[in-house]
Amino acid sequence: MEEMWQWGLVFIHHIQQFQSPALDKFFILMTSLGAEVSYLVLFAFILWCVHFKLGSRVRWLFVLSVYINILLKLMFQMARPFHLSPAVQLIAAEGYGFPSGAAQSSVLVLCSIAYGLKSKIMWYVALFLSFLIGVSRIYLGVHFPHGVLGGWLIGFFIFYVYHYYLEPKLATMVKPIQNLKIKILAAS
Repeated sequence: MEEMWQWGLVFIHHIQQFQSPALDKFFILMTSLGAEVSYLVLFAFILWCVHFKLGSRVRWLFVLSVYINILLKLMFQMARPFHLSPAVQLIAAEGYGFPSGAAQSSVLVLCSIAYGLKSKIMWYVALFLSFLIGVSRIYLGVHFPHGVLGGWLIGFFIFYVYHYYLEPKLATMVKPIQNLKIKILAAS
């Protein structure tokens, strides 16, 4: 474990050697896109302006993801980079460092939106923004590379399980209920 942390710190120091005020602002902006408040604004926009069902579905996936992330952080209880090397910390962060909740949520939320919109361009935007949000967490010294990678993998896992396993099963359960409602309405 110690070797992984040391490698992670070397990686962070390597990235931070390119540090500048402009890069700091850019990565702070990227990391703020992965914050919970940004998702609340995004969900409201999707619910009211794009597609109510999609916004509602993605909102509940996000909430589920947050709880899974909290449980995993409590299970692993891994330090953040600045706990081992305070010099790498460029912004404030609390709690444990693995997995990265920002990386996990960005993949799950943005890819779920792209999936729901069936837009190839949105897929590129989702993957690109998820990548930048994850890299921002490393650059800002609040996550090790393995914490970001773990967050991305968990986000993709939740995305896959929901959209390719649970959602189709739920759809097959809803159809008979809708047919029953139609029969009841027709009988009355």
